[in-house]
Amino acid sequence: MRVAAWRQARALLWVGMTLVLLLALFIFAGVVTIPGIPTPRVDLSSLGPWVYILPLLLATKALLEVLRPVFRAALRTHVRYEADIFAHFQIVSYVVWGTAFALVAYVLVENGGQDLAYLGTAFVVASAALIFVMQEPLLNLVGWLVLIAMGLYKLGDRIEMNQARGYVVDITPMNTTLREVGGLLYGDSFTGRYVTIPKLLLESAEDIVAPMMRENRAHLRSKYEFADLADYIAEEPKVGWGLGASSVDLTLVYFCPVFAKGAYRTRLVKRILEKFSGETRVAFAYPHMQMVPSADKKVSVVR
Repeated sequence: MRVAAWRQARALLWVGMTLVLLLALFIFAGVVTIPGIPTPRVDLSSLGPWVYILPLLLATKALLEVLRPVFRAALRTHVRYEADIFAHFQIVSYVVWGTAFALVAYVLVENGGQDLAYLGTAFVVASAALIFVMQEPLLNLVGWLVLIAMGLYKLGDRIEMNQARGYVVDITPMNTTLREVGGLLYGDSFTGRYVTIPKLLLESAEDIVAPMMRENRAHLRSKYEFADLADYIAEEPKVGWGLGASSVDLTLVYFCPVFAKGAYRTRLVKRILEKFSGETRVAFAYPHMQMVPSADKKVSVVR
């Protein structure tokens, strides 16, 4: 609820700022008059095209803030995951901002005519707009070029990146997709999840650790584990066995939808308890101490 309230407050803030700016412009231009209050006369022509650009940018930001919850509510019944809804809205926001900055460049060119100063300003604004809107895709593209040039990994390699470990199943200019293994599961079993990692992580890592990696390339390559990805998913649950400090640990591995794993875990625990309660030879261990004296030496223990 707090997050939803904060989003509503943020949307109202940007809408309010846009309305206040438009009202101020209308008052200064003499379009709107307030009875009893003298109307100030301001020559808005001195502001040039910025009298149109500032309201346009504010209105674009306000529009996106208002559309965010509407977009989320409209897609919730059609798109299963929240992350996918966010990705779709991000694409929409890129298109909206690109259109807004294109209009800004158009306004600058139209108001400046053949004036090179206005044309230069329009070019700078358009370039800054493209860099701002496309900064993440551009960083991803740079990371992809680093990957291709250095040959860091390929399809089927097992890697660990950004706290995710798994086999590379897809490489695109924007992302790398891993089929996750390990985690909290027994051994190196597949978790059933696919992790998408943006290429900008590679671009950042190139600046920080690439020199060290190149110096120790032979040593590092001997530590990497490269194996072909076996296209295998267990069709039924399996149990992993392990030895604890004073116990035999059994780990149940099963696949289920990630958004319903709590419900499946509850059902499984209840079913296991029912099975154990019906088996007289099985009892749950609990912390206790038991002393068994030898036959020739009786020992009484008072607890």
